Amino acid sequence: MSRSLTNTPVLSTLEWRRPSHPAHPASDVLEVAVDGTRVLIRSGLGPALRSSPAALANFVQAAKDGDFDDLLPTAP
Repeated sequence: MSRSLTNTPVLSTLEWRRPSHPAHPASDVLEVAVDGTRVLIRSGLGPALRSSPAALANFVQAAKDGDFDDLLPTAP
């Protein structure tokens, strides 16, 4: 099965943004970029995930609301 690559972004040419104060090694930092009408999220630990801006906004709001706090490491 062959798939067309015409809509696949060239990830290295996108403007990737990362936290200004990452708390982890560079390979374990989440980065975001915009590709047309999609937002891409990537980590040095795996491939990029493509999402809509609305889905990213919902995720960010859920994170602000503490919906994922149980996934964070506990403080020493």
